[in-house]
Amino acid sequence: MAEYIEGKRAVLEAFKTNVPATCLYVAEGSHGDKNVSDLVKRAHTMG
Repeated sequence: MAEYIEGKRAVLEAFKTNVPATCLYVAEGSHGDKNVSDLVKRAHTMG
C-alpha cells in the first residue's frame, strides 16, 4: 500500500526522522525554490 507525504515541511520532517522513502516528486516550476532544492539535495544524498 502506497503512502504519500505532501508539502515541503512535511517532507523535511519525514527526512529528519528517517521515514523510508522510495521517490520524491517535485512539481514542475518549483526548482527555483531554495527549500525544494534543499529537499532534492537531501533526497539525493539519502540514496
